[in-house]
Amino acid sequence: MAELCFNTFNHSAWYGVDADLPGQLVAAADAGFRWWGPDVFSLNAWVASGHAVIELAEMLHAHNMSCWEITALNITDPGETLREAHHIAELAAVLRPKWVLTNVGAPSTTACATPSRRSATCWPKSASVLPSNTSPSRRRTPSPPPGC
Repeated sequence: MAELCFNTFNHSAWYGVDADLPGQLVAAADAGFRWWGPDVFSLNAWVASGHAVIELAEMLHAHNMSCWEITALNITDPGETLREAHHIAELAAVLRPKWVLTNVGAPSTTACATPSRRSATCWPKSASVLPSNTSPSRRRTPSPPPGC
């Protein structure tokens, strides 16, 4: 049977709303989800509000859930990509996702492959997490839906 992951991007801090990660996590658990996928914008807002990522990891454990993914590592220019990769690696070291969604915002050339390969080097040797999916996009971040 297929298992689904509850991804928080639909109610992300990226949209300028309070993402309420604990509320989304509990709602996902109550709905029967075993997998949870926070987005980096909401995780950043959570930390900026004075909370620690370990609090979310503990909540996942308390609800018999695990982190499936973190959304997203953006592949853009090499310097920005590496800074973002190091930041997401820190989040992943706590949440232990199975994968990190990767958005390609750089032109589809070999220039794009360099930051992608180099970003993988920042993951701890003990981590099983590597950026493993690409979603081609010319934008650094998705556009909000009409009306937002």
